[in-house]
Amino acid sequence: MPQRQSAEGKQPAVVITHNNVQQDMTVEIKSTVDESVDSRYSRRLLMSNVEQEADNSKLEIKSTVDESVDSRYSRRLLMSNVEQEVDNSKLNSEIQQMILATMIQQKRKVKDSAVGSARLLRSKEEVVISKDDVSLPIGRNCEQQP
Repeated sequence: MPQRQSAEGKQPAVVITHNNVQQDMTVEIKSTVDESVDSRYSRRLLMSNVEQEADNSKLEIKSTVDESVDSRYSRRLLMSNVEQEVDNSKLNSEIQQMILATMIQQKRKVKDSAVGSARLLRSKEEVVISKDDVSLPIGRNCEQQP
């Protein structure tokens, strides 16, 4: 049987002359199928690895997002606590100022009343009140009643 040469002219493309050649073709086809199966297995393995990496990335992204949300919540909570402390401090300061103002006013009243009492005592010393002046109006009021 004549041999056909390939387009390049180097070796025959397919030689079908004998049983041995047919066996060689079967081995060649089988190895091509095996390579294809290996290739498919490799692709599946590769895709499985890619999917697993994607799942891991999703978990990493989710945990990063969760951490970010936690840190935002923590920041908000911290700022809320700081604002509350500022409000409490301001309120305490206002209360302390009110107490201080009240104490100052009371001391002024005590001082004013002490000064007033001293003036009153001085004026009483200057004005002499007799018992007759005090008893006369009382006596007159008693006599007028029937």
